[in-house]
Amino acid sequence: MELTSAGSNKAAAGLALIDRVSTYLKTRGDVLTSVCVDRGYSMAAHENWAQHLIERGTSQHHDLGASEKRLEPADRPGIIFLDGHPFVANMPKRLRELRRPGLNATSEEKAEQARNYNERWAYAFSTNGPPTRNGAQRYRGPVHGKKVRCPNHPESMRWDPRKPLTNCTPGQPCACAATLTVKADGKRARHRQPELYGTEKWLKRYGARNLIESFNASLKNHHMRLQRHSTRVFGLSKNTILLGFILAATNMAILLSRYDYDPARPETLPAPGTQLEPLAQRAPTGSNARHPKSPGQVPGSGVAERAPS
Repeated sequence: MELTSAGSNKAAAGLALIDRVSTYLKTRGDVLTSVCVDRGYSMAAHENWAQHLIERGTSQHHDLGASEKRLEPADRPGIIFLDGHPFVANMPKRLRELRRPGLNATSEEKAEQARNYNERWAYAFSTNGPPTRNGAQRYRGPVHGKKVRCPNHPESMRWDPRKPLTNCTPGQPCACAATLTVKADGKRARHRQPELYGTEKWLKRYGARNLIESFNASLKNHHMRLQRHSTRVFGLSKNTILLGFILAATNMAILLSRYDYDPARPETLPAPGTQLEPLAQRAPTGSNARHPKSPGQVPGSGVAERAPS
């Protein structure tokens, strides 16, 4: 965690945390290549957040706000931006107005909408290699990637007929084979993501945020009560120390309730590196972790162990 004074710039705190994690990973020989972020960060001013990530060579997976999910014309004819990504303008109109399902949508509804986004992928520009040293990203039209057939490119019409056909008019200029460059400091760069927004691949990568949200729920509700007045001291240093105790207690409660792993009883701990298997029952969803088992109780069963006869 990165703690900072109330009212300070959250983007600066997020970047400081990313730098700290990156430094730690380098000691293990690893490299931080991507992060999964909340819209509170991704919707920050480009020069405060996304541009710094690009300069660090780190990509981000993020959701889009309502104001960011709109169609915008590009600086060149034949190209439009949908959900912050370049597409050819001659694409089916039904694929232009796509919206992700709401919070109460069923799994079937979410899967159906993801298929629509997957269909729209064919008309999207593809990245032409990694970003340059100065963070500029070059894109190329879908004909280059053999994703669509276009009447203005006869060779594409000989490809598999199952490939989508654009709405281009023969003889009229189109952007199906055009190239486009988005600079690191350009307004289009703030929405840059490795996977196309809304597709199944994007959902899978962005779904990693569920891990931290689950821990936040444990910290605020399931195992602890981190909220207003949880600490009653002033100053960043004092609150940091107290939060450290709360985090440690949360981790211990999760280990006990989910894995029957009690750090307070070192004589029962498995050897380092042992793979822990979760208990059969689900983790608690009430206010606190379950109470420690009484002596003689079989771990994870809720039944007292009988004495041997």
